[in-house]
Amino acid sequence: MTTIAPLAIGERLRGTSLADTRKLCRNHLALTHPDNFLADVCDAYVELIDALMFRDDDINVQELLLKATRGLSRRDLTTLVEGTRPEREVIGKQLSTACYITDAWPAVLYLACKYHQEPLRALQINAEVGGDSAHRGAVLGVLLGLINGQETGDLFARLTEHASINRAIEGLIEKR
Repeated sequence: MTTIAPLAIGERLRGTSLADTRKLCRNHLALTHPDNFLADVCDAYVELIDALMFRDDDINVQELLLKATRGLSRRDLTTLVEGTRPEREVIGKQLSTACYITDAWPAVLYLACKYHQEPLRALQINAEVGGDSAHRGAVLGVLLGLINGQETGDLFARLTEHASINRAIEGLIEKR
């Protein structure tokens, strides 16, 4: 699903219809993951990306996120978001921490719904609950970016080892 967002955003900004974009994204996904339920989640993701990109200011973001549920009822997600259970109980016991997006999609929507006004907190919780947080975080990051419409600061510079990581990247670039 990490390659779906740039494809969907690029196509929609080029003027491709939502229906054609959704079909293109489904076909792209099917190249490596030919699964009907995953294709349904892909549709939900593309529709959500589109809704967030082209929404009016008065549109309720949480409603858009709740509309995108697949594999989890809207009522169940609302109950989880409004609940006070610790995040590791919600994601890990009630919602899966697994990589496959059909399992991760409900957790992504949960974090986006609950913390859409606190994107850094959502990403931090995503990492803290464990499982395959990188893939889930990439999808979550796209949604949070579209919701908030602004960068959240220089997160790379906050990494403890950012200088050594940057040197390694520069070394790889120089070898080209």
